[in-house]
Amino acid sequence: MQKLGLYLDEDEDNPVLLWLFRHGWEDPGWGRSPAGQVATALIIHELAGRITDDEMSRELKAVAGKIMESNAGKVASAARQ
Repeated sequence: MQKLGLYLDEDEDNPVLLWLFRHGWEDPGWGRSPAGQVATALIIHELAGRITDDEMSRELKAVAGKIMESNAGKVASAARQ
């Protein structure tokens, strides 16, 4: 965490966010694959829930949901192969 200059609240225990803060951004190309797009959208969706403006929170969650939906099929297809 200190390597990136990012700190989480002491009560932050979201395993997805913790893993991504520790591992996800070390690769400059991270997030461009369908699975990476789903992970990025999941983070956006999670963080949008912390925005106090309800309208903006809903909009961000809707966009993140569309990103996850459009990439989920690609991830599922790759998993079947």
